[in-house]
Amino acid sequence: MWMPPSTCARRGNLGSRQWSSRWIAESAPIDRRRYDGLDGVDLDLELADKASGLRAKYGLKTPDAIQIAATLQAGGAAFLTNDPILKRVTEIEILMLDDLVDGRANSKKQNQEKK
Repeated sequence: MWMPPSTCARRGNLGSRQWSSRWIAESAPIDRRRYDGLDGVDLDLELADKASGLRAKYGLKTPDAIQIAATLQAGGAAFLTNDPILKRVTEIEILMLDDLVDGRANSKKQNQEKK
């Protein structure tokens, strides 16, 4: 349920989880020029339902479940993270940032050894 910030303050909910996404979206517009090449995904009922299912199935934290659900909804091929807990998810390929960085470091080292 959406409440204006003044209502939240009067009810003593300032800073609590009662801030609505609508108020946040209206009060903090995104400068899309800073995110060239990225697309936003609307948090709709379908995405919330998918996130809820992922959260229940894998015991994920809500933000993680929402991000993975949004990636799936947008047709993403993989999800990049550094959280090994997310490797449990099987609906999408989970790429570990450390593995990618380590792979680059190892390949650079092998190239230097060949010289």
